[in-house]
Amino acid sequence: MTRGGIVHLLGDPRNEEPLPQGHNVLGVGDAALAAFTVALVQGRGTALVRQEPKNHGTCRQIDGVYDDTLPCVVYFSSEADQAVVESLNLDVRRWTRVPVRQAWPDRLSALPPRRLPHQPVHDFRDCAELLVGRTFMRSSGQLADYYFETLTPAHTYRVAAAFAAAQQGRGWSAVVGVRWGGLYLAAAVALSYGLPLLMADPDGRPEPVNCAHVSGPVLLVDDLVNTGRAFTRCEPLLAAIGLAPAERTALFALGHSIPAACGEVSVAAPLVHEEFVATRSRTPLS
Repeated sequence: MTRGGIVHLLGDPRNEEPLPQGHNVLGVGDAALAAFTVALVQGRGTALVRQEPKNHGTCRQIDGVYDDTLPCVVYFSSEADQAVVESLNLDVRRWTRVPVRQAWPDRLSALPPRRLPHQPVHDFRDCAELLVGRTFMRSSGQLADYYFETLTPAHTYRVAAAFAAAQQGRGWSAVVGVRWGGLYLAAAVALSYGLPLLMADPDGRPEPVNCAHVSGPVLLVDDLVNTGRAFTRCEPLLAAIGLAPAERTALFALGHSIPAACGEVSVAAPLVHEEFVATRSRTPLS
C-alpha cells in the first residue's frame, strides 16, 4: 500500500501456501514486502527484482539469494512488474499477485509474532563479500576501487533471523525497511516481535496524511550505512504520515565511524577494507 514513498504490508504471511523446495523466491515492486515475509516464515532466503539494473555496485537486476540454475516463484503487484520479470526470461513456475490498495489504513496492522529459529552468527562480517577488479560507484555516488556486496547476506535467512534476535525488541511501534537492502532484515524484526512492517523509498516524496495512529519510535533498518543518506531521506517520509522519530540500525557500516549527520545508528558489524583484506579472502569481479 503506497503513500508518499511508504508501503505498508497487510495480511498474515502464515496463510500463504508452502513454497516449493529448490526454487528461488523473488519479489518485485511493492510485492517484495509479501515475498520476503512469506520466505522468512518458511525459513527461506530470497531476492528482489529491480525494475532496471542499479547504477552502482555490481549492477545486478536480481539481487539477494538467487541461483540462476533453479526455477522461480515470483511475487508481483502489477502488470508492469510482471513484464519486467518476463523480460529476464526466467524459469517461473509460480506467479503470485499481491494486491496493493490505494487507500491508507486508519491503523497500521501488526504482523503476528513468529519465532524465527536460527543458529548464532558470531561475526556478521564473515557473511559479506569484498569485490575488487574495477572502479565501483556506491549508492552515495562515491567512487572506489573495491565494493562490499551486502545485499546477499541481507537476504539470507540465517543472517536476518540472527540480526532480528540481536535487536531485542526495544519498545518500537513499527519497523521500517529501507528499500531495498533493509527490507528483508526489517521483515525479520517485525515478525520476531509482532510489529507493523513498512517499506520506505529514500527517493519517494513526502505526502502528509495524519492517520497512522502509531505512538512511540519506529525502527528504521538498512543493510549498510555509509553516508547515512538513505536514513536521512526516509525520516521526512515517516514524519509526513505521523510516525515518530526513528531509531536506526544496520547490518553493516562502512568503517568504524558513523557520520554525525546520521545521528545514532546501531550497527551489527563494521566493514573496513584494510581489516577485511588482512583477515578474509576477496573476490575479483568476473
